[in-house]
Amino acid sequence: MALDRQVRIGSPDPGAARQAVAALAAAGLAMEVRQVRGQVFERPPSGDPAARVSGRPGSWALEAVEADSALALMPGDPAVKVAVLDSGISRGHAEFGGKVQGGYDFVTLGSDDWAGPGMGELIGDTTGRDPDWNDDGGHGSHVAGTIGARGLKMPVGAAGHCRLMAYRVLGTALENGTRVGVGTPGDIDAALKEATDRGASVINLSLGLGAEGGLAPHARMIRYARLRNVVTVAASGNHGSDRPVFPGALPGVITVGAIDPFGRVTAFSGWGPHLDVTAPGASIYSADLDNGYRYRDGTSHAAPFVSATAALIISLGRARGVVFKESTVRRLIRESARIEGRQADPRGGTGVLNMARALNAADRLIDTHRRKAKTTAPPWPFGFEPQDHAA
Repeated sequence: MALDRQVRIGSPDPGAARQAVAALAAAGLAMEVRQVRGQVFERPPSGDPAARVSGRPGSWALEAVEADSALALMPGDPAVKVAVLDSGISRGHAEFGGKVQGGYDFVTLGSDDWAGPGMGELIGDTTGRDPDWNDDGGHGSHVAGTIGARGLKMPVGAAGHCRLMAYRVLGTALENGTRVGVGTPGDIDAALKEATDRGASVINLSLGLGAEGGLAPHARMIRYARLRNVVTVAASGNHGSDRPVFPGALPGVITVGAIDPFGRVTAFSGWGPHLDVTAPGASIYSADLDNGYRYRDGTSHAAPFVSATAALIISLGRARGVVFKESTVRRLIRESARIEGRQADPRGGTGVLNMARALNAADRLIDTHRRKAKTTAPPWPFGFEPQDHAA
């Protein structure tokens, strides 16, 4: 099928490259054409310093979403895999020992794709797709730790025993001394398809980019994943406005904003009609490079709490012999974040993620479905079918 191939055309003569692309499109051989140009997909927030909380590092975030109660109900299934599409995962970090099940490096960012005023210096591995998904920037390791850390010198990952898949889609550039994640939409799209085809149940995308030329990045590949019942989760962006950021603004993606340790929506958190829920995204303690740990802020670090919740819901379904539709997982997470009688923050989606309520709602839905299935002829209630196939 057409999604199986990406063709990259380059030439010392830009005019010749454009002519070749036009000829392919005119012949019906190209479904989508984009200029290959490196862009910043992950930039830390500025102007909103986070409080450094006291007590056990990272504990406030897990308490805020009732992660311990959720893990007591469902500790996670190792057969359920969360694909982290990011800057990679630190291979040698003790927190990930035995937790990463496969991955790949999709970064193909050459010097010609990353040139222009104000662009930082590329560091680490930025060329050549290969099996080495090791992290150069630290961002992906931090995100992965929130989902799947073993809990040695930080809280255990919120997805418990679920496994990780490491897809390196962002290289690293130094921008005024700060490491930022850079890449191309094509590399992310390739990893989206690979993660879907390799059996990911959830895909975490702690990255984002605005639409260009009327084209929303990643739309085709997000649809591909959702049609195969993969839950997709993305950050809302660190721009503090209602500007849509993709893939978070695409239909069906669970889009996540950030709250601080006081339960307030952070000033940097992106919002708008596409936002689903908020989760802890300030003073988040997790894994870093070189077997280290650090605090980070950003909606990037809120999204993995939601990915972990989705993984636990899917694990619960497996334990009880059902397969949830990805749209049902999204609905359970959204509705369990809403608190009746409380006015929601217009910048906070339906409310703050609550992992325990989401798991309990999923458990009740299974019970309700089974009661109705005894007396109800097809079609069966929404969410899943008794034959254990996703609807």
